[in-house]
Amino acid sequence: MDKLFNRANRVINIMPYKAMGIIHSRPVISHYSHILNAQSEIIEHEINGFIASLDAPAEYANYLKLLAQGKKTTPKMGERARDKALEQYEASLITRRLGSIYLEELEDIREGGKN
Repeated sequence: MDKLFNRANRVINIMPYKAMGIIHSRPVISHYSHILNAQSEIIEHEINGFIASLDAPAEYANYLKLLAQGKKTTPKMGERARDKALEQYEASLITRRLGSIYLEELEDIREGGKN
């Protein structure tokens, strides 16, 4: 069951980033997680946002400074963030991904798997 939760949660965890990219067309600054790294699926470092090292406040601050000073680059990064979110994380695509995960898990259970 943990495997199912982790797979489904990874798909669903993308949604806050989608909202940021679409609504505000702004690049995102995030970091890798100890558990899930959904942010690395939508944030392409220095292309549509930044991924800082974990527990590195100076690195976060540097990326904020770059965005604040990047009058030409920041809007382009924001557009790319929005475009990627629309391409990969549209609601019907998320629904299909989750459906596929659940169907795979059900098939495993039918075959005697221990997921």
